Amino acid sequence: MTLQADDRLGRNALFTAISKGIEAGASLIATLLVARYLAPKGYGIYAQIVSSVMMLWPLVDMGLDHILVREMVSRRDPPLKLIGTGLSIRLVAGVLTSIILLFWLFLTNARGELVTASFLAALNILFFRQGSNLICRALFLGLERVENDVAATAVGQGFRLAGLFVVIHLDLGLHAVLAVPIGAEISQIVVGLLLARGVIGPANLQASLSLAFHLIKESWTILLRLVLVTAYFHVDAVILGRLLSSEEVGLFAAPFRLITGLVVVAVPTMWALLPSLSRAEGSKRREHMMKRIGPVAAAATAAIGLVVAVFAGHIVMVFGEAYKAESSILCLRLLSLLPVLHTISYIMELELLAKGRQELALAGAGPALLLKIGADIVLAGIVGPAAGAVSSVSADVLRTAVLARMVRSGWIGRAMVPVLILAGVIGVLIVRSGVIG
Repeated sequence: MTLQADDRLGRNALFTAISKGIEAGASLIATLLVARYLAPKGYGIYAQIVSSVMMLWPLVDMGLDHILVREMVSRRDPPLKLIGTGLSIRLVAGVLTSIILLFWLFLTNARGELVTASFLAALNILFFRQGSNLICRALFLGLERVENDVAATAVGQGFRLAGLFVVIHLDLGLHAVLAVPIGAEISQIVVGLLLARGVIGPANLQASLSLAFHLIKESWTILLRLVLVTAYFHVDAVILGRLLSSEEVGLFAAPFRLITGLVVVAVPTMWALLPSLSRAEGSKRREHMMKRIGPVAAAATAAIGLVVAVFAGHIVMVFGEAYKAESSILCLRLLSLLPVLHTISYIMELELLAKGRQELALAGAGPALLLKIGADIVLAGIVGPAAGAVSSVSADVLRTAVLARMVRSGWIGRAMVPVLILAGVIGVLIVRSGVIG
C-alpha cells in the first residue's frame, strides 16, 4: 500500500471519527435528556415509536451510501448525477414506506396522538436523515472531503441539543421531542449544500433512470442485509413492548440507546476504510491493511466497553433515580459487548463489499435475526427487560462467528482476543453483583 493511500486512509478515518464523535456525544446527551424528561414509562413509548419507524428505514436507505462511495471511487461517475439519482430513489422510497406506515397505523386503530408521533418520527428517519446521509456522508467521503462532514454534523447536532433544552425547559411533551431532530437534519443538509456548492447544488442535481436501475441492482443485497440488521437492532422494543410494560421497556431502551451512541462512532468510522479497500487490488494488499486495522479497532472498542461495564451502576444513575434498577444495570453491562462485536462484523462486511461479494453478509444477518426474535419471546417472561440485552449480544456473537467463517481473514483471531477479555470481565462483574450465582 502506497504512502499516499496511507495518508488518505488516515485522513478519512480521522475526520470521520471526529464527525461521528460529535454525533455520538450529542446522541449521548440527547438520550440522557430525553430519558430523564420522559421517565421510564414515557421513554418506553418513545422507544417503541422510533423503533417501529426504524424497521422501515432499510427500505429507504437501501445501502446506497456504500454503493455511491464505491462508484465515485472506482468509476468516477459525475457526483451530481450519482447524488441526484440517489436522492430521487430515496424520495420515492420514503413516500412509499410512509404510506405503508400510515396503512399499518390505520389497521391497528392507532390513536391520534400516536399517529402524529409516528408521522414526526417518519419525517425525520425516512426523509430528512436520508438526505443528510447522502450529502454530508456519501458525497464528502466519495470526494475525500470528509472535513466538510465534521462542520455539517457540528451544526446539526448543536441545533438538536439546543432544541431539546428548549423543549424540556418549556415542557412541550413527546411531540416536540420528536420534532427537534427534523430541524437538526434540515440544518445539517443546508450546511452540507453550502459546503459542497462548488460541486453540487439543488439547481443542478441530475437524476438518471438508467443509473437508478444500476444503483438498485448493485444495492439490493445490501438492502436485504440492512432489513435484517435493522430489524434485529430495533425488534426488541417492538416485541418487548407487546410482552412487557412501557416502564420495563424503558429500563432496557435507555441503556440500549446509550450503547447505540457508542456504536455510531465505531462502526461508521470504519466506513472510512471503504475507498482504500476498494482501491486495494489483490487479497495480499487488502489483508495487510486489515492486519493493522482490525485488531486495533477491536481493542479500542473493547476498551470503551470495559469502561461501560465497570461503571454501569454509576452510568444508569445519569438517566435519573427511576432507572436505578438491577435489570437496567445488567442490561448495560451485557450491552457493553456490542460496540466491539459490531466493529469486527462491520469491517468484515466492508471487505466483502470491496470484493463485490456483499451478498455473503446476508448469511450472518439472517440467523442472527431469528435468534434474536426467539430469545426475546422466550426470555421476556423470565428475565424481563434483560431479555433484550441477552438477545442482542447473542445475535451479534452469532453474526460475527458466521462472517468470520466466510471471510477467513488472518486478523480476525487477534481481534477476538479483546472480545474474550471483555466477556470475562463482564461475567465476573455480573456474578459479583449477585444477579447470577
